[in-house]
Formats: sequence, C-alpha cells, structure tokens
Amino acid sequence: MGDSSKLVHVNRAKREYQQQVTWWREQKPKAQLPPELEKLLRNNDPAFIQELKRFAVGFTVTVQRYNRETRRYERIEPNPAVDTNDGSWLWTLYLRKEPLAKEAVRTLLEYASDGEIRRMAENLVENKDRYYWINHWQYRSYWSGRYWEKFIPFSHVFFRYVKGIYKLAEQRKDEKIWSVLAYRFDVEKQFGWYLPQSLDPSKRFYSPKTHHYLRRRSWRTLRDLGEKGSPDYVRLATEALLCYESKNGIKRWDMDSKNYRDFSHLWLFNHILFHNSSRFVYKGSQTWKAATAESPDPLAWTEEREEAFPELWDHHPDQLRRLFLEGKAGPVIQFAARALIQGNPSYLQKISLEQLQDLLSSSEHYTRRKWATSLILDRLTHPDLQAPDFDAWMSFSTHQDPAIRKGATWFIHQYRDRWSNEHVIQLLQRFIADLRTKKITDPQTIKDWVELTQNAFAHVLSEITTIDLVKEMVESDHPALLELAASLLEQLDISKHPLTGAQLLPFLSCGHGSIQEAARGILSEHFVALELNGAILAEIASIPGEDHQAFTTQFFRERRLWMVPLLPEFLQEMWIRMLRSDLPDDVKGYIRDDLLGGLFFDELADIPFEKVLRLIESDQAELRELGERLFLLTDPEPRNLTAGQLLQLAHCPLARVREEVRNMIPREHHRLTDDLWVNLAETDWDDTRNWVFDQLEARPAEAISPDLIYGLLDTARSDVQQLAMTLVQAHEHRLDLSELMFRAAESPHLQVQEYALQLASRMTWRPESLQRMELFFRTVLFRVHGGRKAKEMALDLLLPLGEESRENAEVIVPLLADVSHNFGRQDFERVLLAITRIQDRYPDLQSPVTILA
Repeated sequence: MGDSSKLVHVNRAKREYQQQVTWWREQKPKAQLPPELEKLLRNNDPAFIQELKRFAVGFTVTVQRYNRETRRYERIEPNPAVDTNDGSWLWTLYLRKEPLAKEAVRTLLEYASDGEIRRMAENLVENKDRYYWINHWQYRSYWSGRYWEKFIPFSHVFFRYVKGIYKLAEQRKDEKIWSVLAYRFDVEKQFGWYLPQSLDPSKRFYSPKTHHYLRRRSWRTLRDLGEKGSPDYVRLATEALLCYESKNGIKRWDMDSKNYRDFSHLWLFNHILFHNSSRFVYKGSQTWKAATAESPDPLAWTEEREEAFPELWDHHPDQLRRLFLEGKAGPVIQFAARALIQGNPSYLQKISLEQLQDLLSSSEHYTRRKWATSLILDRLTHPDLQAPDFDAWMSFSTHQDPAIRKGATWFIHQYRDRWSNEHVIQLLQRFIADLRTKKITDPQTIKDWVELTQNAFAHVLSEITTIDLVKEMVESDHPALLELAASLLEQLDISKHPLTGAQLLPFLSCGHGSIQEAARGILSEHFVALELNGAILAEIASIPGEDHQAFTTQFFRERRLWMVPLLPEFLQEMWIRMLRSDLPDDVKGYIRDDLLGGLFFDELADIPFEKVLRLIESDQAELRELGERLFLLTDPEPRNLTAGQLLQLAHCPLARVREEVRNMIPREHHRLTDDLWVNLAETDWDDTRNWVFDQLEARPAEAISPDLIYGLLDTARSDVQQLAMTLVQAHEHRLDLSELMFRAAESPHLQVQEYALQLASRMTWRPESLQRMELFFRTVLFRVHGGRKAKEMALDLLLPLGEESRENAEVIVPLLADVSHNFGRQDFERVLLAITRIQDRYPDLQSPVTILA
C-alpha cells in the first residue's frame, strides 16, 4: 500500500513537470494588452512601442508614498487597473503575427538608455510630492561598473514567460528574439536573481544554476547548428554578436600596464569568437581565461582562425561584412575583419572606399576605425610592388586619431614580409624627414612610430642607421625618440658606417641610460676600430656617473696591454683633469682614487718629482695622500733633489714624508746653507723643529757660524730665538757682540729687543754707534703697550751715556726730548732731570729745556 501511494505521488509530480515544461509548446495566448494598446497595434501605429514601454514600466517599479499619520511608507500602484503580478501579456505579444509586435518584444527585451525608465516611472505618478520615492531594484542591476536599466527584468513577474519566449525563439530559429535573450543570459550573470531580503523567498526566481544552464544552452544550440553545417548558425551567431558592446568587457591591465577589456567572464561570446583559440581556453562551464599571462588582450594580433566553425563564416561573408560595419564590441569587429581578410579577401571590395573613409571621419568604434584604415591602405597598395601609397600611409600613421594610427601599424605588420628593404627604408626616411621638419610633433604619435620601428622594422635598422641620424634623435628631448636612438645605436653597422671615438663620446655622456648602454656596447666591441687615443680615453674616463665609472674601470682593466702605447698621453691627461677646478668632485675623485691611485698607480713610478711635490703641497687632503703614496713609490735619491725641494718636503704636512726627508738631509748636509737651517728651525711641525734643535746642538763649534746664530735670533719663534741665545752663550768668544747687538736690534720681537739691550749694557759706546741704534731706541721707547722692562733698560743705558760726552749728548738729548711726551709723570721727571743735568754740563748744547738763572 505504501509503494502504491508513493507511485501515485511520483506520477503526479511527473505530470506537473511535463505541463510546466510543455506549456510554451502549445503557443496559446494568455493575458491580453489593454484596449488602448491593442488599438495602436492593430492600426500599426509607431506610437505603440513608446506606449508599450510606459505600460511595461508599471510592472518594473515600486512607488511608495509616506503616510504622515501612520509614519510609514505605503505602496502605490501606478496603474491600479493592471495586475502587475501577471506578466503573461509579454508571452501573448510574442505570439502575435504583426511585425510591429515582434519589434516591440525585442525593444522591451533590450536594455533601456540611461535614465529612460526612471523618467517614465516618474510620469506615471500623479500628485507627486516630496513624500514619495521610486524603488529601482526591480529594473536595475549592477554589472561591470554601471547600472543596466531594463523594461523586462528577469523577475518573478516575467521570468517564466521570458524562458518560454527564449525556447520558442530557439525552436523557430528566430534570430531577432533569441539573440537578445542569449546575450542577456550571457552578460547579466547571476546579478539578476539578487533581491531584497524583505521580498518573499518564494519569489527568488533566478538562481546561479539556472543562469549557467541558460548560457550553456545558448552555446549548445549554436554548436548543434554548426556541427550540422547549417547556415542558421551564422545567422543566429551574427545577431547575438551584434548585441555585445565593448562596455560588456571589464577594464584590466596587462603586464606592461596597458589597459584592455577582459571578456573572459562571458560564455557564449567566447565560444563563438575563440572556440578554436590557443590563446584563450575554458575549464568547466562558467568562465574563460588567457592561456598565458603575456596574451590576455583579445585585440592582440594573431594569424590564427580562432572562431568556431570558420568554414561556415567563409561561406557567409555578407554576415562578416555586417559585423564589421555594425558591431559594437572590439573583438567582434576584429574577428569580422580578420575573417574577411583571411577567408574572403575579394569580398572586401564590396565595402566601398567611400564607405571606409566615412568610417574614419565618424565616431565609429575604435577597432572599426583601425581596421578601416588598414583596408583603405590595402586598396592603395601597388599591385606589383606590394607597397602602399606612401603619402596616404604617412597621413594615417601620423593621424591624430589613435585608432587610425593603429590601423596603419597593423597594415605594416600584415605586409612587411612582402616589402623589400628599400620600401621599409623609404618609410623610415620619410618619418625621419618629417621629424626634422617638425611635421610630426605629437608625443603619442612619435611614441607609436618608435614602437613600430622597433617591432616591424628591426630587420633593416642596421642598413639605414648612421651616427648623424642617431645624434639628431639624441638632441631631441622626447623620451620615445631617445629610446629609438638607443635602438638604432645598437643596430649601427660599424663596417658600413665607420665611427670614431670622438663621435661616440656624446652618446657615452648623454645621460640617457639606454643610449649610454648602447654606446658602451660599441666601445667594448669595436674599440680597436674607433681610432682611440689617450685624450679620448681621458674624456671617456671623465664622464660622471657610478655606472659609467664602473664600466670604464672594467674596460681599462681588461685592455691594459692594448693601452700601453696610449698610456703616456692618457696619464698626462688624467693628471691634468685631476687638478682641474671646473670638473665635478666625483669625477676628480674617480680619477684620483680609482685610476691614478688604483688601476694605473704602478705606471706613475717615473712621474716627474715636481708633480709629486705639487700634490704634497696641496691644500686638499686627498691629493696630499696620493702625493705621499707617490713619494714613497718613486723613493727619490736625495742627490736628485734640490736643496729647496728638501726644504719644502721638510715642511710637508705629511708626517711620513717629513720623516723620510729628515733621513735624507744628513746625507746632503753639505748642501744646506745657514739660511736653510734657519728655515727648517722655523717649521710649524714639532717633530722637524725638535730634530733641527738636536742637529744644531750636536754640531761642532766650527760649524756654528755667526750668520746661523743671527738668522736663528731673527726668527719669529721664541723657542728658536732662545736656541740662538743659548748658542751665543756657548760660542760667545767667537762672536762679534757688537754686530750681534746690531742684528738683534733689528728684530721687531720684544724678547730679542730686550736681549739686544742686555748686550748693549756690555758695550763701549761711541757716538756713531748711538746714531746707528737711534731707531732701535726710539722703537723701544715709543712702544705704546707693554715693553716696560725694555724701556727701563733703555733709559738706564741712555741717561748715563748722555753725561759721558758732548757727542753722546747731541744724539741722546733730542731723542729724550721727543719721547718725553709719551712718558708718565715719574718717567717724565726722570728724563727732565737727566736733560737738565746734561744741559748744566754742556750749557751751549741745544735743548728743549731752558734753565733760568
């Protein structure tokens, strides 16, 4: 009994399913349109479609008004006379025989223009105020960055009948209706079934599983037709492809950061266009993907026939022509153009030249303008030479429209293998001439041309490249031209276009990385043929930049034997540049530390010692350090150095050099005069000065000359002066103290002046001696600050001398009279008393003091 009951339930469910599945096959009308719409339809009135749109809007929007009493929003039916939960009138309309009815159904199934449904919905509401609003969710879905407005959403009101129309259109091979539904099933994905949570769950009508089934069914329908070789495949596929737009693709970026439209989320679209592609593959039954990361752009060029059933398309070139002229998606237009070129090139002649040119001047799709350019150029191709009209091609390749430029580029890629090198060279020379005459100035146009040159014409670049051409491009400030210059420089054939090192220098120093790299490659590979000399190598070494300096060091290191004949001139130039003030510090540092002080240091062993001495005396620590190293490297013989050089080295700020020179001097002591010893004693360096003191104190008596002592006493250093006084004490019996006093009196230093006064106190004075010392006494007595002891010593000496003789008094009294004005009271009285006593002793002596009787 239980089994029997179960069987009854199964049979009932089966009958219900069969009824649900087969109701559309009966093709029975259901709900009718309102009478006013029926009248317009029977009269074939064009206003029918617009009024039908307004009628459909009442099914796709929800109008609510705020009730201030209940404080809630209440739903308002825009058209109370219509049951907005019954969308079967759409099914009935599709069954009508009138052409206008079929056109109306397709119009309703297509997407509306932006804002069209909202404007119609607002017109349906009477007595509008600020307390109403219109809910859009029933007719809007978000996909690919924008909203899509639909008169017939796939909602619970319409979806059952939409599926019925879709299946009946499939059965009838009704391409107009089937194509638009297949397109919507493909592009809307599962977004159509998401409804607000407040909606009755039983009304959730469109699951992802249903969505994927309908997409697969669309392709299955076309596939079955294609496998049978039916022309209906091309007819239905054409109508479907005409529905797609570029905005159905999602914006993405490839590995080179170039944006493109990604259509991999579409199922039917990709099967039609890429079913046989090696670039795009599919796994499962939902999405496609690029086979490799390098080729994700469906607009990238390929010779491969990627579409499904290419032989069927070749039998229907009229449909391909239609897709080319009417398609709205880039891959569709490209597919049509490529299929015509590869499968029916003669059929392209049916697209008139005027029609193609009209496409260029209109706002037609980018891809269509690109292919129209290529097709126009194809018409202008010389039948014998396979070369185009160069004037036309240049006008397209430099056109302000990037699509037209792209078409010219594609044309080159298509025909480049058929052209001779002379044709390619002619094109490049034309482009270069236009650059020179400023006919081409747009940066993007130049960039496109550069990319074309590097890709399409790479095989002939070496035949046309000259150094003058590259130089002209380097002088431009456009980045793309600089890259082209680098590419041309890499292609330069030295055997056909001889090059010198002087000509290569501007490229090594231009500051653009790619150009410098290319120039370095030429230098490394063809250095023997570049007629290099020491001066040019020095110029190369003087180019700034760490990368270049690293290259230069390696270049010189690997070719040291080759450089041997050039080294004298090269090292001389390097030495001069190292000392120049107008070169950057990093360049001079590189020459000093890496080249002269490093790689070629041993080659400087024979350098003239005057140059080494100049480095040692430099005010730059780095140069002094190099000079010290060179001094130790050259290890000069003392006999080869002049006494002045020895003296100069003894005063060197480098301790190691001073030590070496102190070791040399004893071997050459016979060449050192007293003046040189005095000069050594006056050095600023304690080690050398102490060494001189030791040397002088250890010398025998006969080696200590008066001139040496006079010189030491006349120095500015107190310790050296003290040494002189010590030597005087030790050798006093051999010295003329009077002469020593006179020499000491010439010193401006107070310590020496006091020493001179000490010597003076031991002298026997004569008038001529006083006259000779007058300036000395005046200097001591007229000193403004300090020197009190010296003044006392001078007065103690002069005052008694003035009383000794009239001759002495004639010298001393005017001196005392002149300086008395600068003395204080005590000294003034003392001087006045001395003058009075002298005058009393010599009454006829002229004196500034008068003694009253």
